[in-house]
Amino acid sequence: MGRAPLGFGPSTLTELLAVIAIVGALAITVLVGVRGISHQASQTVCRADVRAIDTANASYRATHGTDAPDLAALQRAGYLTGPAPAHVTFADGVATATAGCH
Repeated sequence: MGRAPLGFGPSTLTELLAVIAIVGALAITVLVGVRGISHQASQTVCRADVRAIDTANASYRATHGTDAPDLAALQRAGYLTGPAPAHVTFADGVATATAGCH
């Protein structure tokens, strides 16, 4: 039989298992990093939504002399655009992130 191309011989089972283990470890490391980034992004969105509602309510209070009764009032008055965030509640002039908001 002739030599293998480029001087490489057949791989052993041990080498193959070592490569699979290394690739698996790298994949786990990447997945853990991505999960952490996703969680951090979710927290940032929640804080931004609460801050936007608080700012909209402050504008409503400056104009009307009282806190908005609900999110719909902020939307009708034009202080809050788009759909109301599902992960934020608004009561008594205070926006609060719900349990679904990480």
